[in-house]
Amino acid sequence: IGSPKQHQKKDENDIYLNHDEINRRAIQIFHTEGGEKSVSRSSKKTFHQWVFTIIHPYDRSRRIFDMTTVIWVLLLVFFIPLEIGFDWYETVTWQKVLFTVLDVWFALDIVLNFRTGYINHGTVVMDPKKIASNYLSTWFVVDLLGTLPFEHMISAQVSSRKSLKLAKYFKIPKLLRISRVMKYVRNHQYVYDFSKVLILIFTLMHIGACLWVMLLDPCNESRSNYSGADVCAQSNVYHIYAEALHISASMMLGVSNLHIIGKPGMLNLDFEGRHEDSTIMFLVSTLFMIIGLFLIALLISEANVYVMGKMQGSAAFQRKTDRVNHEMEYYGVPDDLQRQVRAFYDYIWIHQKQYDDKIALLSDQQMSTDLQRKLALHLFKDVVSHISFFSEIDDLLLGEICMSLRTKIFLPGDMIFFKGDVGKELFIISKGVVEVIRDDLPLSKRRDAPKILLENGSFFGEIALVMEVRRTCSVQARTVCEVNILQQNAFDAILLDNPHFARRMNELVVARQLDSCMARSHQKGVDFQVSQSDMDL
Repeated sequence: IGSPKQHQKKDENDIYLNHDEINRRAIQIFHTEGGEKSVSRSSKKTFHQWVFTIIHPYDRSRRIFDMTTVIWVLLLVFFIPLEIGFDWYETVTWQKVLFTVLDVWFALDIVLNFRTGYINHGTVVMDPKKIASNYLSTWFVVDLLGTLPFEHMISAQVSSRKSLKLAKYFKIPKLLRISRVMKYVRNHQYVYDFSKVLILIFTLMHIGACLWVMLLDPCNESRSNYSGADVCAQSNVYHIYAEALHISASMMLGVSNLHIIGKPGMLNLDFEGRHEDSTIMFLVSTLFMIIGLFLIALLISEANVYVMGKMQGSAAFQRKTDRVNHEMEYYGVPDDLQRQVRAFYDYIWIHQKQYDDKIALLSDQQMSTDLQRKLALHLFKDVVSHISFFSEIDDLLLGEICMSLRTKIFLPGDMIFFKGDVGKELFIISKGVVEVIRDDLPLSKRRDAPKILLENGSFFGEIALVMEVRRTCSVQARTVCEVNILQQNAFDAILLDNPHFARRMNELVVARQLDSCMARSHQKGVDFQVSQSDMDL
């Protein structure tokens, strides 16, 4: 029996439990090709070295830059169609400044892409020539078209309203920057497909609203459907946009709730007398209905896949509990035992979200043994290393021991083992409190004997790993307990693979037996001596 030490000096070479070190080394999971050229030998870099340093694709600063770029791209996707569809909309000063800054920002992004490594089949490529070749052959043209300020080049040479309206169309290539959003979301594979469909739906809905206003052209004074100066005021732009967005959503969904909210107050939807416009609008509306039908079906499919993935564990656990309930009814298990069984499964699902005694991370057949060993050390090393048998072994062997641990749940009042049972397990308390029952004492002394309570991190039964002995006391759970158990047969397999450790364990067993014999002999008043030659094996 033992408890964790309050203070223990950590090994300076320990790399398993240092979370900061693990996080720092997380970007090194891939093999790096050409990375040695990008690392300066001196700790201090000159300005020239800093400028021409190759950036790791998982560098924190680079990822923050990419996330900020995504936000800017979403702003462009909103404002560019709005300016094209609402041709009377006047861009305010802060928006002009922002767009100029974004042009510089996206130009900087192109430069950084030439100095940022990329991942190719599990290898981080950090060679500048390969980086440039890869970028030029993939995203360079798209990024360049989305960065060049074509609208400024055209607007500087024209002055008429019609020409200025035409210049706005040269902002359309900037919408190609939405590919950056897709590239960023692709790094989060678990939501990639679902997010991709959502982005497409909202983008098309927004473009549809702006396209609808452009076709109606309600603020063109030369047309018969001119809505008036009041409607076309700058303050009403977003009111008109809201009505157009509702029309666009209705087209994509193939439904409308105009009978509830009434007809739009600012947009004139009457096609009478405008046969040329009505034909285009009917075609656009039909096209949007077909695209919307496809996207909504795709969204429902992706949502179903996402939800089913989230509920897969829950469904498997539900099937198991249904089977357990059926068996308890079939075999006529008493109600009080049924309540305890249900409490056991409820605790497992609420606190562990699993339905077996093995942690999923440690039972994945595709994961390397070394990675599983590191995970097992992270989970159990603090407790296992406190056991005298394992206090002086290396992390490689300790990891194998940690990987052999299994978890059991004991409800309050459950007996972990009884006095007289043949011991074949080592118990390590992960959560909860157990009591060592003093049934090794006479009945007259049990009442006055102090209670022995073991809490988180405590262990007991370690001698059973190396020799079959009967338990001298009973142990009972006082609260709900999660106990990690090391079976004797699993430990024997480790001993077979590690003969030096097996020899050390034999020496410890002999020493433990001698200590027990000397203690009993001392209590009986018998004195004897053991020579060193008697202990040699």
